[in-house]
Amino acid sequence: MTSPRASSCHVEWLRFEPDSPVTGLLREQPHVAYRVDDVESAIEGHNVLAEPFDPTGRGDNFLRVAFVEVDGAVVELMQYGNPDEEGWF
Repeated sequence: MTSPRASSCHVEWLRFEPDSPVTGLLREQPHVAYRVDDVESAIEGHNVLAEPFDPTGRGDNFLRVAFVEVDGAVVELMQYGNPDEEGWF
């Protein structure tokens, strides 16, 4: 994964090693990301590709994300612990 802050267009690239356990749409398709107030509520009713997790590995409440499928598209849902957090961009 790359940092969107390092890209002039604010693009985050997900690149997977050959032995990565990530499979299916999440590995094969690009995605869009949306900020949500409650990631648990936001995934309800969707095909969940990745349950909510902490992508930072920090173990604090900074960020939780989940990936869902919406009409065949991959969507990342991002919940920041601090609603005033500027986020990636």
